[in-house]
Amino acid sequence: MIRNKPLTGHGTGNFLSAWNKQSADFYLRHPDASLPKFLLHPHNEIFFWMIELGLPALIGILVLIAAIGRALYYCGFQRGGAYAAMLLPISLHTQVEHPFYISSIHWFLWLFLLFVLFRHQTKLYAVNLSNSALHLIQITAFTIAIGGIWFLVNTAQAQIELKNFMSSKASEYSPLQIASNNLYFSSIAEQAAMRKLLFLSIKAQDREQVKAYEDWGLSEIKQHPVINIYSELFYASKFLRPEEKGCDILKLAIEMYPQQKPFQVANKGCGENLNTDQ
Repeated sequence: MIRNKPLTGHGTGNFLSAWNKQSADFYLRHPDASLPKFLLHPHNEIFFWMIELGLPALIGILVLIAAIGRALYYCGFQRGGAYAAMLLPISLHTQVEHPFYISSIHWFLWLFLLFVLFRHQTKLYAVNLSNSALHLIQITAFTIAIGGIWFLVNTAQAQIELKNFMSSKASEYSPLQIASNNLYFSSIAEQAAMRKLLFLSIKAQDREQVKAYEDWGLSEIKQHPVINIYSELFYASKFLRPEEKGCDILKLAIEMYPQQKPFQVANKGCGENLNTDQ
């Protein structure tokens, strides 16, 4: 994947699409290969950014590593060694398990450790500010603090709303007003809401709403080819065009996920059922 686009990468947020196309091509050439059923991240921070952004991302990471090494060196053997002992485990962990893209806890902890390290390189300068400039700084700091607190509270509310939504009865539907407008959870909220809307619409025999889901799903998989959406599109297609038995969607699903046994089995007869463990 890196070799295909070493300079520019595949684009921010396009890892899943690029991975699925590459793994599908590999599977067709090596049908006996054992590949992950579903992958959101390569579990390697350097590989991830090189795949999405190419050589510039690698250069940026190397510059950052060099800056950290320089800061450790100037802290001396004892203090620098202690900081390195704190930074190394979490830095190596991002290359094998929880990358920053997935775990915000690791990301913020790593940033805090970097702050502790780089604060020894700060230089203080006396600056004479006018009363207007001083008031502007105070107002700006206060505004940022209030905005940050509001965002954290809103994110917590969005998480609770999503939890309640996903654990509610299948026959119940309530809009995700908070989560849908939250920076972190908006995408998850949209997918959860559309999924429940689809199955409630099928149950109610509402063709218009099912068609609305199908239009949304076909547009969504162009950017985010999530396996669950293919499964849901299969049920939408069977409802709207029962005579085709979902063959149109199964064709798209096989192209993106050729190693998925449920898609393979269903595709043989453009099946009556699609059983996935996702």
